[in-house]
Amino acid sequence: MKRFFLSSLLLLSPMVWADAKSDLQQHLRQITSFDAQFNQVVTDEQNNTLQEAKGSLQLQQPNQLRWQQTAPEETLLITSGAQTYYFDSFAEQVTIMDTQSLINSTPFVLLTHHQDEQLWLNYSVVENNGVFELTPIEDEQSQVKRLDIVFDKQTQGFARISILDATGQQTQFTFKDSKLNQPLQSSLFEFVLPEGVAVDDQTQGE
Repeated sequence: MKRFFLSSLLLLSPMVWADAKSDLQQHLRQITSFDAQFNQVVTDEQNNTLQEAKGSLQLQQPNQLRWQQTAPEETLLITSGAQTYYFDSFAEQVTIMDTQSLINSTPFVLLTHHQDEQLWLNYSVVENNGVFELTPIEDEQSQVKRLDIVFDKQTQGFARISILDATGQQTQFTFKDSKLNQPLQSSLFEFVLPEGVAVDDQTQGE
């Protein structure tokens, strides 16, 4: 899913939303960089496993994200500034997207945009037993219906991230071998276009 990224909350008061949102933003402010390996499991509405994968995540503030799946197929997502690049090695295609439009369609990129207060107004946040649940307030255009974030109690980095999409499928990422707040090379967030691949530039005309 190119914009793979990436519950009713109406009974909860705005004060609960504000407290949980502030707590989550505080957690994110303490993460200047994050580097980890991940295991990914995709399940359907009946909890049947549809896919398993693994890869690595590098995140650095402000607004830099590298998400690389290494198995069973190689894909790469890089966000750095105004543009986001998604490379599917099997399809031999690169998709170029406007980062702002990607943020508007999924809360996942909020991990590197915690300082954008106007953007956060588009999401409700509740905390339930250590799980922060993000839900788009107006979700008609969102491919993601809910994003759950769990922090590691010891390292304060990410322990688990779960994404519930519009089809009812859930994708869970569990992190290991994580490194928190250590300098990352800038080249990690620089996309180099491979030779001979098709390019789908979705920023043209925006």
